[in-house]
Amino acid sequence: MTDPSPSVCGYTLVQRGIPNALVDYDGESKLLGCSRCKGVTYIDQGAQKRHWKRHKRFCRQLTSQENAEIQSLSMEECTNRIEQRLCFDPSAGGPDLYPLFRRMRELYNGDEDGSSDSALTLHTAARALIFTPDNSRVLDIFASPHMAKFMILDEEEDLLRPKARFIKKYLQEYGGRPSEEFVEDIEDDEERSKLKRLCEEYDRIDNSEGWGQPGSMSFCFLYFNILVGAALHGNPSMSSVHDGRGNFRSLDDPKSPGGLLAIAALRRALMLWTDPLVLSSCGDAMAPAASLAVNALQNFNFLREENVVFMRDGELVPGLEYDRAVNTCIQEQLEKAGSCHHSLSILRLLGTMVTRRLGGGTCPWSTLSPQRRAHVILKVIKYVWEGRDDDDGFSFGPRTEMPMRELNNIFKSMCGMAYPKNAVLFDKVMKSASVDGEKNGPESAGGNREERAAVYYIRRNHRDESTWAGLDVVEVLAKFEGIEAFSRETEEAIEKDNCYRLAYGAKRHAQTMDILCRIRSPSETREQLVIRGQAIPKKVEIGEQSTIT
Repeated sequence: MTDPSPSVCGYTLVQRGIPNALVDYDGESKLLGCSRCKGVTYIDQGAQKRHWKRHKRFCRQLTSQENAEIQSLSMEECTNRIEQRLCFDPSAGGPDLYPLFRRMRELYNGDEDGSSDSALTLHTAARALIFTPDNSRVLDIFASPHMAKFMILDEEEDLLRPKARFIKKYLQEYGGRPSEEFVEDIEDDEERSKLKRLCEEYDRIDNSEGWGQPGSMSFCFLYFNILVGAALHGNPSMSSVHDGRGNFRSLDDPKSPGGLLAIAALRRALMLWTDPLVLSSCGDAMAPAASLAVNALQNFNFLREENVVFMRDGELVPGLEYDRAVNTCIQEQLEKAGSCHHSLSILRLLGTMVTRRLGGGTCPWSTLSPQRRAHVILKVIKYVWEGRDDDDGFSFGPRTEMPMRELNNIFKSMCGMAYPKNAVLFDKVMKSASVDGEKNGPESAGGNREERAAVYYIRRNHRDESTWAGLDVVEVLAKFEGIEAFSRETEEAIEKDNCYRLAYGAKRHAQTMDILCRIRSPSETREQLVIRGQAIPKKVEIGEQSTIT
């Protein structure tokens, strides 16, 4: 047996380097590989022996002729082969399954004709696994050479469209493609020049992608539904949005092959769903994810002592961390996704969960960094502003009502205003969101200034701990948004202008206000409007108590 790395155990599905109490894996021991097929690894020889009964049917390497034949398949031929294997053959596994999946992804990447029809066919085939109560077919898939690592551990590159791959490699620290204003405002000439080149390359990729369904989404219809089918089984539904509602496989015996696979598949599915680059690349192909997350939160979350053994540090359920869950659900609400009613249910659960009196060590969100907490509160602000007055009537899913009380709970818990109160945490999170939040907000760098201005407002006006208990942050945000910047000179308008100046920077703020003044009254200058009391003074002295330190 050899020692390939990194890898995942074909029997227990644990990953090398990550301790797992359920199967007594210390995380240190090396995983040993099958010397025959070289496509499966194990935590020890005992795991290999227990897995052999299933794996031995598929344990061989393909010949060069077999590999060449697969590489020559057309999209229709490859689609038919995979559909036959998943739905009709005696076993869904095989030594050729991984090469077939790889060939399918290559064909989708080449924008071959018929990709949408192929994706629909394989979506239906993979969904059929969800409605199959017996565990054998999904276990056979994961027992095939290379499939366990491919489905559970491999990088998500196959689920990223080209521009998302570019962001991951070059623009991740900016949250995506930064705005032109942000790039222009960079003082360092070398950094600004480098970022301009990256933006130009991103724009070229973006313009070349076209309007069709990306290959990442086509492939995800197959890939993601296999994960859902490995995690649970349920009854057929009219829409894949509800496919996550069902019974998790073999959780009455979590150390069984079916139980171990269910936990690993659930973790992988929810980690992919809460990855913003994957979600933006795969869209509707991940429709079952929100209902899967609701199901998991309701049935085995960290609050039940017997479930703790399934979790890694920071997880609410396998694969779902608090801040990533909040951010993803808000994004689905803003996009009016077909599963938005399920993501709304998750937000309600998360908003109620943080109010429970739990010891700090038992709260998965207690170890979140100020930066991750700051991202959540900026996301909440965006949702409150964009979602509250959204009445255009367009939605892929049923209309949902914004969970005001739960959003208030989430905001206050993330910044230390409640559950429990923590003034030191408040200062750290607010500083991270306001001063450093331009690269850490819901939009890419340059698109988060208004949300940061709101954070400055809260930071400047609600620092007194004695007021936190009864404070409705959502109401405060609505009030701030409603302050009319072009009203007659008032303390509120001056304060809002100060917050915007802090968020935008003095130079960019002045330019923005001049543009707004011209829109309001093209024939008059900003100074003339100020004299008439129609705009905020350009320079306002900030008192000592208002100064941010």
